[in-house]
Amino acid sequence: MTALICGGKFRRTIGFVALAAVGLLLFTWRHWWPRSQDFSVTYDGVLVPKPEVYRGKNCFLLRLTNLSDSDYLVYPVAHELGEAQRHRFWFLPGLVYSKDVPAIYISIGKSEVDARTEFEPRSVKFNTIRDKRVAVSW
Repeated sequence: MTALICGGKFRRTIGFVALAAVGLLLFTWRHWWPRSQDFSVTYDGVLVPKPEVYRGKNCFLLRLTNLSDSDYLVYPVAHELGEAQRHRFWFLPGLVYSKDVPAIYISIGKSEVDARTEFEPRSVKFNTIRDKRVAVSW
């Protein structure tokens, strides 16, 4: 009899935890950005083998981890580009959680480097803070 009671409590607890997890995801879904394989990235003319690009609702986050000191937020429709504030994101395998929606960034235009940003319908090109040319297409 004790095993049945404990089993029922265990099932209720698991059900509650699952319901809470689903509820949390429903209320925060715009904060979770999956990693996308649909992007091609070149850095200073060289193809980046496995680019880290995370797709948000209206933007994407480009991580150039070993190549640049900065991560970049790109809003293709609005033609906006900026340096992402890393402390405003939590990185998990295959996912990133943005603490802010829309995500906060620092405009590259405010830096001393001329970004020479070029937006096309399915691509963007810009200069990084280190003055290296980046091209992203999707």
